[in-house]
Amino acid sequence: MSRRIALLCLVSWALPCAAQELSAQALVDRVAEALGGRERLAAVSGYEMTSTAEGMGLSGTATIWTRFPDCQRNELSLPPLALLSVHAGGEAWLRDHNGQVVAYTEHQLADAITGLYIDAFRPWIEPFDPDVIERAEPFDVDGELSPALLVTAPGGLPWVLVLDPGTFLPRMQLHPDESGIGMEVLLLRDYREVDGIQVPHEVVGYNDALPDNGTVYRVESLRFGNPEGAALFQQPVEASDVTFPPGVTSVP
Repeated sequence: MSRRIALLCLVSWALPCAAQELSAQALVDRVAEALGGRERLAAVSGYEMTSTAEGMGLSGTATIWTRFPDCQRNELSLPPLALLSVHAGGEAWLRDHNGQVVAYTEHQLADAITGLYIDAFRPWIEPFDPDVIERAEPFDVDGELSPALLVTAPGGLPWVLVLDPGTFLPRMQLHPDESGIGMEVLLLRDYREVDGIQVPHEVVGYNDALPDNGTVYRVESLRFGNPEGAALFQQPVEASDVTFPPGVTSVP
């Protein structure tokens, strides 16, 4: 566990006994059941999700295409900003707001590996491995101590998953940013059932070093299934950061 994560952890004396006494494997079983059951989770091959996005005084949309177990395309449009990230197996790229495409750094790729491992339900459907999942110390979430798991996918960086002590649904995810200054935080809220699976329909993402610069995502549509389109998970092409009116290639 990183020093930053350790500093965020709290003692477990006040955690409800039912959650406090559960082993890491037992917590994993509870999460799998709460999300919809292993059989249902294992049947999912991917999804396409569109959300509204609000952050930095801007508003727009976010669309994610995911093909389990290790491909994901994420488009974020917050006009005038536009970002695109693509993760395909052992490679990943970002097209930034200037239209430049760069490969993920070693840290970014390892971080994305664990993030996608979690997103693809793999902690809950694969045989329990203590080298991948272990108990973390409970976290105080809005004055309530909540059980937590430390998940480190093979080849990935550690992520902390904080669980609701009553429902055992994931309520928060934390992972160190590349600078080491802060923690990237995702708050998972407003769970709703989609095809028998519990899905958070509001996600708040921010860095705890800059908590006021977060982005709120609210799901508008979600379809489980393998996304179509051979080009979805290919390396992005660079795009110009200059936009001309239709039919015009230059301006005076």
